[in-house]
Amino acid sequence: MYYRCQQEYLRKRLLAIKYLYERKTRTEVSDLLNCHSQTLSTWIDKFLEGGLKNLLELMTHQVSSRLNIEQKQELKIMILEELPRDYVVDRNKWSW
Repeated sequence: MYYRCQQEYLRKRLLAIKYLYERKTRTEVSDLLNCHSQTLSTWIDKFLEGGLKNLLELMTHQVSSRLNIEQKQELKIMILEELPRDYVVDRNKWSW
């Protein structure tokens, strides 16, 4: 989900700069793009520091995974091959 939305997020950044060049106020731009004024300020700072290249840097997660590779494999098997009742989990609480 996170990476699917990146294109839309980057489009918002570009529109923000476009609207500012069209002499819209920061408040107007924030309202048009449905974003917080601080977010808009961050985008403007990025643009002023490094142009479009800096503004359009891809978003990445800085948080490392809490599961190691073996734990991820085990979880994958649990989800794909086993049933909730194997773990005494009420099926109504098991989400797909």
